[in-house]
Amino acid sequence: MKIFWIDTETTGLDSNNDKIIQLACIFEDTEKELIIKKDWYIKHNNYPESFADAEKIHGITRDFLNESGKSKSEVYRELLLLLDNNIEKFNKKDKAILAGYNVEFDKGFLYKLFLSNNNSFFHSYFHSAKLEVMSHFIYLYYDSNDNLNDIENFKLETLCNQFRIKFNSHNAMADIQATRELFLSITDALYNN
Repeated sequence: MKIFWIDTETTGLDSNNDKIIQLACIFEDTEKELIIKKDWYIKHNNYPESFADAEKIHGITRDFLNESGKSKSEVYRELLLLLDNNIEKFNKKDKAILAGYNVEFDKGFLYKLFLSNNNSFFHSYFHSAKLEVMSHFIYLYYDSNDNLNDIENFKLETLCNQFRIKFNSHNAMADIQATRELFLSITDALYNN
C-alpha cells in the first residue's frame, strides 16, 4: 500500500485565494518498506492580506520565505518527481492514499498546486478514498463508548496529548510526523483493546 502523508502551512484557509508556504510529506510504500520525507518552504512574489494573521499562528515570516524558500514551480517539479518515481500515474491500480490530520484541507491546496502548474492528472496519483486521522480518532472514541464531549477540542495538539505524543505544532513536517504517529497509536488502541 502506498500512503502519501501530507500537511501544509498556508497564508489562510481558502485554497482559492490563499497560498501554500510550507508543504511537508511522507511517502510510504508498505510493500517496499520505503519511507521518503520531504519538506519545502515556498516563496511567492506577493502574499494575500490574510498572511499577517496566519503568520501569528505558524510563525513563518516573509523574510524567512524569501531567504530560504523555493519557488512554487520548483517545489511542484520536485514533488512531481517524487510521485513519478514511485507511482505509475497511468496504471489505475498504482495510486497512493492521501493521508493527514484534516486531509481534505491539505488536498484542496495540493490540487490547486497541480492546476496552477497546468497539470490535471492529480487523480492519476491518488485514490479517491483518503485517510483522515481526526475522523479515525472520533471512531475510536465513539467505539469505546466514551463521551466526545469530554474532549476539549479536536485539534491535532489536543489529540496528541491524549496519546502522549510531543511535537511543535504549526510546522508542516512536525505536524505530519505527529499525525502519522497518532494514527499508529489510534490503530494500536483499536486493535489491542
